[in-house]
Amino acid sequence: MPILEEAVREENLGLSENELEEEAYEVQEAENVQALARDAYGGGLDHSTLMRYDHIAHQVAGSISGKKLHQAEEAIKAHWDPLHVMHYEDITALRALESIKGQVIAPVMQHLTKEARTHLEWHAMDLLKDGVVGEGKTRDAVKEDFCGKTSKDICGVEYHPVAVEVFEQMIAPLAKDPEPAAPQVQEVQQEKAEEQIEQEEEKAQA
Repeated sequence: MPILEEAVREENLGLSENELEEEAYEVQEAENVQALARDAYGGGLDHSTLMRYDHIAHQVAGSISGKKLHQAEEAIKAHWDPLHVMHYEDITALRALESIKGQVIAPVMQHLTKEARTHLEWHAMDLLKDGVVGEGKTRDAVKEDFCGKTSKDICGVEYHPVAVEVFEQMIAPLAKDPEPAAPQVQEVQQEKAEEQIEQEEEKAQA
């Protein structure tokens, strides 16, 4: 059953006193935001609707806790963002939804993002410490490995923006393709090789 439907069905289940106080505070904050916007835009949501949406936000936040970053983002798109679509013409309602999201869902996403970034940075430091970067592999090969496989393992999808950002900040400056030898250097090396061959031939004839 989709989270939206489940939340509406279960909204009247018993909550602890702390949870009730927490949700009441979140709804009050959303109503304060609405009050500021209503004079300019009109509209808005009633108290019971805000309570229901706050409960949905808690359902979403609970469902994404412990997920990989990409899966959490997809869950929010599937189960919270539809509320924004439902009220896309009501600016005041949208302000209230953003208030609830910021209080309930955003902290969980911030934690997941920080956790993913930390693991990505650890992996990047291991690559740098082990000398993998800059030795043998081209920049594209290192990027494909880090932003591809590592990103999928940690973030849940290849080339997640957080993985790409860590790569560009920590690895890219050192993951440079080896530059081809300059023509003059190649000529000098060839001349030395020819001289060595001539010397060996002279010794053989002596």
